[in-house]
Amino acid sequence: MLDVGRGRLFVRDIGTGPTIVALHGGPDFDHEYLEPELDGLAERFRVVAYDQRGRGRSYAGEGASDVTMDSEIEDIDRIRAWTRSESVALLGHSWGGLLAMEYAIRHRDRVSHLILLNTAPASHADAVALRRHLAARRTPAEAARRSELIADPAFLGEEDG
Repeated sequence: MLDVGRGRLFVRDIGTGPTIVALHGGPDFDHEYLEPELDGLAERFRVVAYDQRGRGRSYAGEGASDVTMDSEIEDIDRIRAWTRSESVALLGHSWGGLLAMEYAIRHRDRVSHLILLNTAPASHADAVALRRHLAARRTPAEAARRSELIADPAFLGEEDG
């Protein structure tokens, strides 16, 4: 565990060589779904994966307001500093790709490589464009079924049970 002031970060550190910091998706996942592939990278690299603040084994009672883009970026930098590396390769999947891009924008001198896997959209405009693109690809029947599912009380979590 790495202390981050009012929180903590569960860190997994395997392998030797140049450092790759892996940023998992979510934002409500933990790093474990990446492990089989990360373990393969550890044959040639030092792979540092962690559960982002408030998720997985890093959860220490944080509320939604305790996790911000600024706290996410600070945590990545804490991990980088903890590795004793001036710069690291960032590997970001989905939500983690968005974090990797934001960190690289703010701290480009601390990023040796940027590896993006199926990232979340990089901006609000990109998210809107993606939603429009996906909506345009749906058939009328698919759009009707989607609307039906979204309106279902079970989907909304309004059912007891």
